[in-house]
Amino acid sequence: MTRALLANAVVHELATGTVPTVVIAGVGKCGTNYLAGVLDRHGGIGSPPHDACKSLLMPRQGYCDEINWPCTEWHWRGNGRHTYLQHFARLGNHSAARFVYDQSTSYVAPVCPPLIASALVLRSQPKAPFRAVFLMLCDPVRAAWSRMNDVNIDSIYKDTGQSFAWAQITPADVIAMASLLAVGERPFKWGQSSRYNLSGEATVGAQLQFQLKLPLLIQSYIAEFNSSFVPLVSERAKQQPNYVPTAVAQTLGLPRAASEETKSVHSQAGSPGYLSSSGDEFDALVAKLRGVYAPVYRKLRGQLWQHRGEDLAKWWVPEMFDTS
Repeated sequence: MTRALLANAVVHELATGTVPTVVIAGVGKCGTNYLAGVLDRHGGIGSPPHDACKSLLMPRQGYCDEINWPCTEWHWRGNGRHTYLQHFARLGNHSAARFVYDQSTSYVAPVCPPLIASALVLRSQPKAPFRAVFLMLCDPVRAAWSRMNDVNIDSIYKDTGQSFAWAQITPADVIAMASLLAVGERPFKWGQSSRYNLSGEATVGAQLQFQLKLPLLIQSYIAEFNSSFVPLVSERAKQQPNYVPTAVAQTLGLPRAASEETKSVHSQAGSPGYLSSSGDEFDALVAKLRGVYAPVYRKLRGQLWQHRGEDLAKWWVPEMFDTS
């Protein structure tokens, strides 16, 4: 093939794109990288090719690990959908690939599921490649604590590639943000001029705030995808190594891959500055958030039990399920 014909072929393949078979969704620190590793062992491939990275991802977000396609009408319809599919161009032709997946931590607003479904669930084509959305869930309070650890560890190493250095966060800072939630205020607002916007505390505040919408998110995913929506509990994955690989294999109709140790959900243990999610300070955070989060935990427990027979009370902070 001549260089000119090869160039035209690349342009054509980029323009055509590929519909991913699987979408991984989940808030940061809840195990999306772990799930991606499981999909990789089943023959999945999710890293955008170099040309898509260079032309599509780097100008928009400055890195290529995740696509994080925005949840707006434009991005999932017409030309926006066309551009989204370009991220996966030619991945399906990879010699080791069984399927293509999209791993993103931005599909966690209730508006996202109907937009994703409109772009990927081709009801007029029963043999279309899309098969499932996997949503990684983790205990909201432990996730915020884990984010605190993540910020602090990054502030020690300062090697994350970010253009700024995080400021250290103490458990007292997290409890202070929880106190705002407890009285109906938001600990973080985009565009707000405060110290929360000037440090890593913004990520913890935003995570605390986001978790309150989890029941709406679950409801939206179930409504759009029904049995093709598979929520997975990160804490259970830590205790039962076969849990996620088995769920992936059953959902995709593949032989189960051999279990291998992967990164844990809350993976900073042992790093300088790491604080365990136990002890008086963590208990104080749970106590502060109980009035705000207990209804969320109980709602989520009912949703996952009805949808998948999953009992969150076995894996998440038990005080949140106590009705006494």
